[in-house]
Formats: sequence, structure tokens, C-alpha cells
Amino acid sequence: MVLGVFATSSFVTIAGCSKSGSDSTIDRKHPGYAVYRKYCRSCHQGGLANSPIFGNAEDWEPRIAKGRDVLLENTIKGMPPGMPKKGLCTGCTDEELEDAIDYMIQALDVEQSSELNSEQPAESQD
Repeated sequence: MVLGVFATSSFVTIAGCSKSGSDSTIDRKHPGYAVYRKYCRSCHQGGLANSPIFGNAEDWEPRIAKGRDVLLENTIKGMPPGMPKKGLCTGCTDEELEDAIDYMIQALDVEQSSELNSEQPAESQD
């Protein structure tokens, strides 16, 4: 039993340490940041259980297309087999969960802006 708990917690920790979908470019003062870091990051940082990866627009696009109400409802009710009810934040209000969703969606805009800026050629100074 102890070995199973250790293996599970180690896997979640490793998944949370993934380099993909870094949250370093997002405003840490965002109202959803703390909930994301405490409850959402361990799965969404690395795509654990097929969760949409933080900052990956391709993963989030089909979910966002369903609308904000559906995103919030799925977060509250959970989505078996991978998304637990309220993302295991049982003490979170609907507003706090919505803030966490907003934080993850905001990351898409920041990540895309960063990519666009790094891909644009420098202007020539003729």
C-alpha cells in the first residue's frame, strides 16, 4: 500500500515538473493563480490523464469552443476517468474555479504572443 502511494505521488510530482506549458510568463497576481498552482498544475502542466496542457492552444481549442459555461460545469462535476470533481479543490467556490480556468485560458494568449514575437524577423534599419 505504501509503495503504491509513493509511486502515485512520485508520478504526479514528476508530471508537475514538466517543462512544457511553463507558467513563468503569466501574471502571478491573477486571481486564479493560487488555485491553479495548488490544484490544477500537477495534471495540466504535463497533460496527465490526457488533460489539456497549460499554454497549449491546440489542446484547449476544442474545450474552449464548447463555451465557458461547459468548461466550468465540467470542472465542477469532473470528467472521468481523469478529471476529478472540482479538480480535488473541494473547498473552492465556483468563482475560484472559474478564476483558475481564466488563468489557464489567459496563458494561451500570453504563450501565443511570446511565440509570435520570437518568430518575427527584426526590422531592418536602412
